[in-house]
Amino acid sequence: MVGRSDRDGLVRSPDIAHHVRADGLPAHLVFYDHWMGVRTGERDDREAIVSALVALIGERYLDRHYVTSPAWVQTRTDLAAAVDGPAFEDRVASLVGGLPLSHTHILPPDLVARISAASAEPTPPHLRRVFRAGPRWTYLKLPSLTLPAFSRAGLAVLEERTPGKPVIIDVRLNDGGASSALGEALGVFLGPDHPYLRTTLRRADHTEPRVIRPFDEAINTDHQADVEAIESGPTLWHTPTSPIVRVDEPVIVLTGPRCYSCGEVLAQVLREDGGALVVGARTAGAVVAAREYDLPGGWAAMMPFAWMTTAAGTELEGDGVHPDVLWAFDDDMQPLSDEQLDEIAAFLECGAE
Repeated sequence: MVGRSDRDGLVRSPDIAHHVRADGLPAHLVFYDHWMGVRTGERDDREAIVSALVALIGERYLDRHYVTSPAWVQTRTDLAAAVDGPAFEDRVASLVGGLPLSHTHILPPDLVARISAASAEPTPPHLRRVFRAGPRWTYLKLPSLTLPAFSRAGLAVLEERTPGKPVIIDVRLNDGGASSALGEALGVFLGPDHPYLRTTLRRADHTEPRVIRPFDEAINTDHQADVEAIESGPTLWHTPTSPIVRVDEPVIVLTGPRCYSCGEVLAQVLREDGGALVVGARTAGAVVAAREYDLPGGWAAMMPFAWMTTAAGTELEGDGVHPDVLWAFDDDMQPLSDEQLDEIAAFLECGAE
């Protein structure tokens, strides 16, 4: 889950589902290819950026063990040295990207502006939702749980599924998104009021969590309601009381290394609680709640602020979802043929081996 903070203090989604390189990696994990050669200001500007960044990590970084370790002392030293060193942008990006948790990035001003404008760009074909119903399966590609790219209404298409046949959910290119959207999707398969996600601001926080259900999209377009709920303390998220549609057919989830964050939670919870079969490759293991913080000069930093696990307590950060059936797809960005989907559906007909 990702949110960002603008100058007015509101938390907004980066809405970067459409920023995907030719190799299919979401831009929020490959920022640094895009800003080589961006001109940074004078030394004082660099020093201000590094000073604010060090303070932010020291005060807010989710892994509190790290910020009391010798490794952080060395990183602070290296960041200070970068002020007067060559390739300032590359060096800072490398150091920040080397912190131990995912969703940790530095964003220069041009990339901040590009992210803000991303929603105006057309969605490339490989990131569009796809629905197909064949004689032996129903296929739904969910490339994002980011609002407003994801919509609850879009799930209603499953009313047209092939009765009694496996539903294949493809999250190989899912870039994550909102906890609320995750709950809307899971409610279709798990039913109403089903716990699916836990968040805490500290590890091993045993405080009684507050029960949260998905927020209406009208008040959560920028993920603001999700982030505010998570920042308030431990939460236990439940699926909505009235899912838009109910699916009782068996489920197969397709995964790969370009599946991130809430997309990974979707796959794991469907397996843990819905008995789904996971087919493909291990996911990215990038599962923490993160938001964007302002830095001087129009720069920003993406930092994790909360731990996320499934309701059953499975932590995916740094590990990802391991498939039940290893399956090598030729190209995650190319459409799957009917023949490929027939083969995948056959795992449930014949039993996975």
